Amino acid sequence: MTEKAPTAASLTRLALERIEDGGIEDARRLLAEALDHDPRYEPAWLWFAHIAEDPGERKFALQQAVAANPESTARDQLSFYQKVEARVPAGLEEIGGPPLPPSIPLPTVAEPGSPPARRRGWGLAALALLAVIAVMALLVILRREQPGEPLYIAIAGGMTGTGAASGAEMVRSARLYFDRLNADGGIDGRPVKLLVYDDQNTPELATQVAREIVDDGRALLVIGHSTSTTSVAASPVYAAAGIPAITSTGTADNVTASPWYFRSVFDNRTQGFLIAAYIQFVLKQEHATLVAGDDDFGQSLANGIAAGFGDQPGRIARINFPAASDAIPQSVADTVTALQASENPGIVVLALQADPSARLLRAMHDAGLRVPVIGSDAIGSNRFLADVAALEPETPPGEITDGIYAASPLIMDSLSSDSLRWFRAYLNAYNEEPTWRGATTYDASIAAAAAIRRAGVAGSVAALPADREAVRDALTAMNGPETAEAGLLGPVYFDASRTMPRHAVFGRASGDDYASAFEQLRPYIAAASVSRDDDLAAGTAVELDGQTLERQRIVFSGINISEIGELDTTNPSFYADFFVWFNFTGNQNATDVFFVNAVDPETTLGDPLRRVDHEGQTYELFRVRGRFKAPLEFRDFPFDQQQLIISFQNSTLPSSRLVYAVDPPFLDLPVAERLRSGSNATESINAIPSWEPVDFQAYQDTVGTTALLGDPEANVGSSGVDFSVFTADVTITRDLGGFLLKNLLPLGLLAAITYVSLFFPHSQTGERVAFAVSAILTAAVLLTSVTSVLPQIGYTVAIEWGFYAFILLSAICIIIGLAGDWLYEQGRYQELRRLDLFSHLFYPALILAVVLAYVYRYGIA
Repeated sequence: MTEKAPTAASLTRLALERIEDGGIEDARRLLAEALDHDPRYEPAWLWFAHIAEDPGERKFALQQAVAANPESTARDQLSFYQKVEARVPAGLEEIGGPPLPPSIPLPTVAEPGSPPARRRGWGLAALALLAVIAVMALLVILRREQPGEPLYIAIAGGMTGTGAASGAEMVRSARLYFDRLNADGGIDGRPVKLLVYDDQNTPELATQVAREIVDDGRALLVIGHSTSTTSVAASPVYAAAGIPAITSTGTADNVTASPWYFRSVFDNRTQGFLIAAYIQFVLKQEHATLVAGDDDFGQSLANGIAAGFGDQPGRIARINFPAASDAIPQSVADTVTALQASENPGIVVLALQADPSARLLRAMHDAGLRVPVIGSDAIGSNRFLADVAALEPETPPGEITDGIYAASPLIMDSLSSDSLRWFRAYLNAYNEEPTWRGATTYDASIAAAAAIRRAGVAGSVAALPADREAVRDALTAMNGPETAEAGLLGPVYFDASRTMPRHAVFGRASGDDYASAFEQLRPYIAAASVSRDDDLAAGTAVELDGQTLERQRIVFSGINISEIGELDTTNPSFYADFFVWFNFTGNQNATDVFFVNAVDPETTLGDPLRRVDHEGQTYELFRVRGRFKAPLEFRDFPFDQQQLIISFQNSTLPSSRLVYAVDPPFLDLPVAERLRSGSNATESINAIPSWEPVDFQAYQDTVGTTALLGDPEANVGSSGVDFSVFTADVTITRDLGGFLLKNLLPLGLLAAITYVSLFFPHSQTGERVAFAVSAILTAAVLLTSVTSVLPQIGYTVAIEWGFYAFILLSAICIIIGLAGDWLYEQGRYQELRRLDLFSHLFYPALILAVVLAYVYRYGIA
């Protein structure tokens, strides 16, 4: 039999036998012969290093082993020979070590004090990866910026001087809207910028400001001016230049005489008629003294009020009040003298702007005139009460103004859910409570943005005249509910006089606040009535000057929660124990309510715990326990906040007859106090583990029912008959730290273990792949466990994206392991090293990117 020729492997095995027998010299000779057969045979070099007594020879052998296989274990041993100079062992001079391919540099160990080459490579690769991440983040930020040229809207009003607070409120509320609009992409990708102009509430400056806006040549539309007089003064300038304007506060009838001027608040004709009706049918005053300013606002309002007295002009006396700023002191004195001289002034009706009204009320108080007073929107805000109190700082709040009535577009105890969000956003942004002027300006901003969007403006200088006309036409086309936008105070559209249909509500001053009056008057709606004649006969409706008005009761309510608990997220509902109270006038149907979202339809108020009747008012207190449905939304799970609401509505009376308003004592409570238990003030209302209540608000809304469809006498709109709904809304937030620690710590440990597997030698590809597969299966089980608390939902929640990212990363690890095994088998060590470097950096970089994405999206600290 022919004897096989020796190989590097067989010679190395013989050398091992000599080593075991102690024949080191023979072993060196055999290993030298093995390397002569195959200079790249790594085991021979490793055994030569093992038996070499000289450190230089040992370093040389280790270097050659690494040159033959960059993944060799010899690389780690080389770190012990940093200061040793490599020397070719005796007997290997002719071999000189295997020649190195140009793609594999000679492995070296860095000099003391300098970083190893491999570490330098890691650093450069890390810097490159960070640069890529930074560029991607910059691209994301740039995408959030509107790339288009800005669109301009001018806002003009009294920013300084008398009425500066109202002018500032207009600008702030408009900015609140447009900042949110721009954050959502602007108008067709173009941001909206405001150009602010100050007319100091003087007609002369208003005309000058209007010319400045025209000359500037950027504004598509104007929001303003602050007063009727300044709006009327600026109107001809805008009409001549073809610029549409929307006033949010000017109520004089002639403001919208120009086809280019619009209004987002009621006009004085409507307001004056309602004031006259309120005096006669609610306050039941036989006589009235009308104090009318001689400006546009005062005259149009006075005419509207006088028209409301119709054929009974003898019931109303009129005092003319010169309203120029330099004439106000004398006008106040003359008015007080006239009132004192009157045998029966009756109720004093103020058709004046805020500043002269405040001065007149102070003078009347100082003169000892104690007569009922009613005014218009000019005095219908809490800011006016504060301004009056500031005139007499030594007197307590309300000393001058308690008991006066005022018409207003909005009383803050009747905020809806949308207007409450606006109110709180304004308060949080500017640390000041807004008035109705902010709400009407917000609605004007909605109208302006909608008109610009619908007009499809080009936005160029050359197209500006055509764009402005298109915006005006778009505003005109918003002429009914079917073309309206949703607004804070109702649908945003304009009637034939270019005025938004808005109702005046009456408030009664008490201290430093207005509260809705117990009785209101509204345009008649035959929604739930047997007939109009029956309503007139019963006194629930009244007729004045050919118009029918309906009496609307305001019922003040509040909810004091003792406990919320037993939150069921799989079948969204919760348990609540709470007190609910009602303050009202009239009959008992104010408490004829049902709970809209009660799980058990039999949940009722029950018998009152307490009832008090005092001066025509009734107070009743109830205690309710039960489960309530919760409209839970889990898209942000587990970074979500949830709203736990308790809602009730009247069983029989529509909102045209009865409205629930938030009782002032509830509004006066800080949120922290509202979150205290009603039955134990030292305890929190919270009994839900792993959740924390952070807010508690109350508001009123309306809900439509189509129960009267087909009734020939019922005025049933597309949403049916509206009913007032009172809602208590508790916001709870998850204990995020505890949740993440409990549910994501296993995933974090799993990610760390999977990352360690990337450092396994490529001879252990099976173990690498097994780790990644196990990670995928374990992550799937963890995800099922984490989301098991959720109901059946058809969308992906926030936490799932993190699990999906990890599963993808684990799948990439499998691909990397298989690719590395192929490169290892092919001996392509340079590509293998690059693949390892990429995987060692890519894995933590992707995890970091996912974490940063969550931080950016949810603001996790």
